Amino acid sequence: MSIKKEIVKGTLILTAAGIVTRVIGLYNRIYLANIISAAELGLYQLIFPILAVCSSVCCYGIEAALSKIISEQSAGGCIQNMHRTMHIGITIAGALSAALFAIIYFFAEPLAVYFLKAPACSECLKIAAFVIPFSTLHACTLGYFFGMQSAAVPAASQLLEQLVRVGTIYGLSVTFYAVSGADAVMAVYGMLAGEIVSCVFTIAAYKISIYRSEKAAKQQPKPQSR
Repeated sequence: MSIKKEIVKGTLILTAAGIVTRVIGLYNRIYLANIISAAELGLYQLIFPILAVCSSVCCYGIEAALSKIISEQSAGGCIQNMHRTMHIGITIAGALSAALFAIIYFFAEPLAVYFLKAPACSECLKIAAFVIPFSTLHACTLGYFFGMQSAAVPAASQLLEQLVRVGTIYGLSVTFYAVSGADAVMAVYGMLAGEIVSCVFTIAAYKISIYRSEKAAKQQPKPQSR
């Protein structure tokens, strides 16, 4: 398949996945608005600026760098270098995410009181702190697949994340929170579940991709010495 067709195909796949994901996300917002109070919904929304800052530090830049380097190494057939690059990227991103996790988790109360001006948000921040390592690892593996010009796995992970998030929120709302009433913490649990499942999915896809690449490289005939 030509490069032009690959670009068009990847764009269509990601666009379709993005549209479906947005629709599911819209349903999730409407459902949350109907089962939790406006105050609890506000607490849930407050954690996103902090998560966005964390993502900027340990996800976006490394994902873009991995995508560029992997693309260059893939074009040159450097399978071992690709594997090494991923290890380096994941190590750096993992160290940053571990530091941010510790800051958010252990300083959740001061952040909620003095930064967000909402002491009740501290429990949401503690749970959301666990999202950071999984989202970081997820971003690194997505960088690999973007570098390989493979849009199917990133698109599938988007859909899977949203489906698991909505399914978890719905499941919790009709079971554990059916009596006490849904709150912001329940919504954060849904977000965490979605991130964990999509992270595991992309890691499994990455392992399979690396295995197939190494197997194909071994099966290539070696040049005969004169």
